[in-house]
Amino acid sequence: MDNFNKHYGDKKRPWYPLWYYWLCLSEMPFEIAKPDLDRYKPEMVNWLANKSAVMNNEYDKLIHPVLFSILRNALCRYDEFAYIKDRKPFVNEKDGRLYFNMKKEDHT
Repeated sequence: MDNFNKHYGDKKRPWYPLWYYWLCLSEMPFEIAKPDLDRYKPEMVNWLANKSAVMNNEYDKLIHPVLFSILRNALCRYDEFAYIKDRKPFVNEKDGRLYFNMKKEDHT
């Protein structure tokens, strides 16, 4: 973790090292990963709550659901986001893009 954080900003890189790091954080014991998850939490929440992904080809259809699932798996470990644990990304029929529902729905 220290090595990644020490060298990630050294030069311009594609997005995938960061997403792979987030995958690693999502699989680590929470108490170990929490300091770094706290650092990236606003960006992760923004991705799930406000962004969508194109689903134009087989690569998009393979990678984008995985990326959204990485974010979900990392965030649902926080009590405030436990409600998203079993949610899945979905494709909007109108625009063909992949989304994730972050709305906390009242189930009373």
